[in-house]
Amino acid sequence: MFKFIQLVLCMLFVFGTMVMVSQVNADTMYAVIPSSPKPGGTSRWAWLWGKHMNNNLSGNIEQIDFKYIPGNRGKNALRKFESKLKYGNYMMTSHGGNAMATLLEDVGNYDFRKYKPILIHPGNMLIPKRIDYNPKFHKQKFALNPGGGSEPDHFAAGLMVCPETNDMDKFMKCFKDRVIIVKGMKSGGARIVAFVNGELNVSRDTFQNYTGNAKYKKALANNELEIWFHHCQMNYKTGQWVDDPNPELKGLCFDYIFEQTHGFKPKGEVYDAYVLLRLWRDGIQKSFFVTTDSVYYHDMVTIATKTWFDEEFQKERLKKLGSYEIFIGQDSEFIIKRMYEAVNESTLKNAVRFVNEGLGYKAVVKHIHSP
Repeated sequence: MFKFIQLVLCMLFVFGTMVMVSQVNADTMYAVIPSSPKPGGTSRWAWLWGKHMNNNLSGNIEQIDFKYIPGNRGKNALRKFESKLKYGNYMMTSHGGNAMATLLEDVGNYDFRKYKPILIHPGNMLIPKRIDYNPKFHKQKFALNPGGGSEPDHFAAGLMVCPETNDMDKFMKCFKDRVIIVKGMKSGGARIVAFVNGELNVSRDTFQNYTGNAKYKKALANNELEIWFHHCQMNYKTGQWVDDPNPELKGLCFDYIFEQTHGFKPKGEVYDAYVLLRLWRDGIQKSFFVTTDSVYYHDMVTIATKTWFDEEFQKERLKKLGSYEIFIGQDSEFIIKRMYEAVNESTLKNAVRFVNEGLGYKAVVKHIHSP
């Protein structure tokens, strides 16, 4: 009897030890969000994924949570992740601002090729305009996004009124004459108010926010706004630019609207610089990255895969994020390859010149080599 009791106690001890080890090894995985904890394009995307990832946990990850590091167009978060957080249970959330910063600015040695994408969920931005704005005669008034990421939007809208697609000198001269870049708006909400009130005549947004925001809805009901164009989508398997998969945006790709407006297809060194910016911004504007040797990589890939095939996630995803393709784990790595293959010195110089002279903040020509 005594031996039996000893055996039971031993089993309970072993089981308890296993439970304790399991609890010690279970971790919270933090998504570093390069913005403050308030609703915005990046936070809404991360919150939606986090909500459903927490219903599809796997391995040693017990919870998905968030760490917010706002400021400096996403660069603060990149620098903090690069210098410290990458070694722990953190994953970097990429958005348009830090994608652009990685291409155009000093970000403390952050390089997407040094990390592994858990998932990449490419998006798109549309450019609405006021119906009373006539691009042929009126000056374009467009607000600079304080969080970064609006560079392709300004470039494309500028090309619509300055169709000098193969002469950077002529394009920049026209841009300075025809486009007014408004600075100092602290939030997307302020930009929306200014746009629907007529203080701006061009804006930028996601399709979901454009059709769901109450201020937009009122202006749309009054027939004051229309979608001018969107940035097209890359087919990453073929490398070709195609239309947006959402039916409401069909036929509004920049390339199509430009040709309809000006009578020729956009091509040349200026257009190539714009395409480079839209590829980098929209290609990885919504994604999670970890270090190449992260112990959390495989668990997170499993969680992301389970989440993608979760019916509840799909219902909410289609409603709030639109019908955009997903790339998980190794399937996402060739997107990074496409991005870096598109970089060459002359195209990058033109992109940097546009940001410096057209948008008024310091960009630099970095030595970026294809993988």
